[in-house]
Amino acid sequence: MRCNWKRFSTFSGLPALSLDALTSVAYGPEAIMVVLATASVGALRHGPVIIEYRLYMCRKVQKSESSPTLRQ
Repeated sequence: MRCNWKRFSTFSGLPALSLDALTSVAYGPEAIMVVLATASVGALRHGPVIIEYRLYMCRKVQKSESSPTLRQ
């Protein structure tokens, strides 16, 4: 079995191989948008729970600061 290799010259190889780089670059923004969309859906789902917990903790701190304490 014999392999027939063809060597590209600079003039013909550069356009052929540069298309691969261009298509790889094109996937970057799409991947970023998928990650951001997934994160935003998670934030929308868990956002109200986090806000409610923060409000609960703020109320708890305010109660402890306003209640009289016995000092010895």
